[in-house]
Amino acid sequence: MDIKRFAISICLVLFPPVLAAQNVVVLAPSAGPGVDATTLPSAIALAADGDIVLIKAGTYSNGGSPNETVISAKSITLVADNGAAVTLQDRLRIQSIGVNQRVAVRGIKVQYPLLTGGTPALDVSNCLGTLWFEDCEFNLTLLLPSGTGAGVAVRATSCAALLFARCSIQGASSGGTTVQSGADGYVGTQSSAAFYECTVKGGTPMAVEGNGGSGATLNGGLLFASGSTFVGGSGGPGDTFFKCPGDGGDGIHLATGAPALVSLALTAVGGSASPSSAFCFGPGADGVPGQGVRVTSGVHSALSGTARTFHVNPTAREGGTIIKSYGAPAGDFAYRSYSGFSGFTYFLAYKGVLGLSLGAPINTKFDGLMPASGTLAVPSTIGPLAGTVEGVTLFLQGSFYSASSGILLGTPSFTVLLDSSL
Repeated sequence: MDIKRFAISICLVLFPPVLAAQNVVVLAPSAGPGVDATTLPSAIALAADGDIVLIKAGTYSNGGSPNETVISAKSITLVADNGAAVTLQDRLRIQSIGVNQRVAVRGIKVQYPLLTGGTPALDVSNCLGTLWFEDCEFNLTLLLPSGTGAGVAVRATSCAALLFARCSIQGASSGGTTVQSGADGYVGTQSSAAFYECTVKGGTPMAVEGNGGSGATLNGGLLFASGSTFVGGSGGPGDTFFKCPGDGGDGIHLATGAPALVSLALTAVGGSASPSSAFCFGPGADGVPGQGVRVTSGVHSALSGTARTFHVNPTAREGGTIIKSYGAPAGDFAYRSYSGFSGFTYFLAYKGVLGLSLGAPINTKFDGLMPASGTLAVPSTIGPLAGTVEGVTLFLQGSFYSASSGILLGTPSFTVLLDSSL
């Protein structure tokens, strides 16, 4: 059974009330034939629970106040079409996603040209269902001083299941622990998150004597990181007006609430600190470099071994091709698993978080033996979608087996199978 026929069977036979009527809303910068909406909030409003928003290349902003896009209590997929550069100049806020709901976002760059404060680029809260972000950027590179905590790039509060794959996250240059400090890249409070192949950075302050932001700050909850990099921002310099240099930010700070950090092939780098200026006096005048991982509360468990990677193209139309791309040591057996439902289950034995729901059928197929190059690409042709189905969101994850390491989970990845008319 190939991937297309499995997708149709899972959508139209096993779970018809949930996925059979998955429609597609087309979002483009300008109105025209085949375009359903020209702003992301209007596209989300048009989408029914479980629908897909297919985003064409362009820059989007609702132009309102506050300048934000909200997803509340709704299952939805937001996906940039293959090769489409999509920039969102609104904050993205996701809230109250139920345990049987999920949000999947791929290929969106959330970046403000200039801010004077407000909520993070991505703000998620009170979500029990899976929130999946892939190939996204959440960057606040420039922020005018406006208050403590204003420049965090991604903030998660009371969320049970966050997945980030190949995402870039950058805290702002001010609005951290003080107005003048660099802000953290990610702040998780009583939330569980997995980062695969991501880069997360704290902000470096524009002002003198400001501290660098941490790549990530954890207040309770869980963070699993595989093949990811966390970097603290550098401390601001001193000057000749009796201002001392700031401290560097930590790569990851386990701060309060006994959080758990589990890492595989982690790169964590503390931010640098400048030496004191000639006019900075007193003890501790020099800035203090940040730590790669600072444990104030909780525990860090570092797993041995090599991170495995996997991804598929964002969209594939009828008659087109989906490419499954693997990265692993030579000799590994490479498998793909896929389902119509996302999930979040940490398996210590498999050194990863399973991004597929254990409450729905999961199909697994062998794709080949990893060659000496360490990369493997396997194509599959997409057949016709059945009936009136316009699109299907399919969640996949690579898994690997070797005699020395056993079964290991790779990066999760999702794709959207589309009607050829879209």
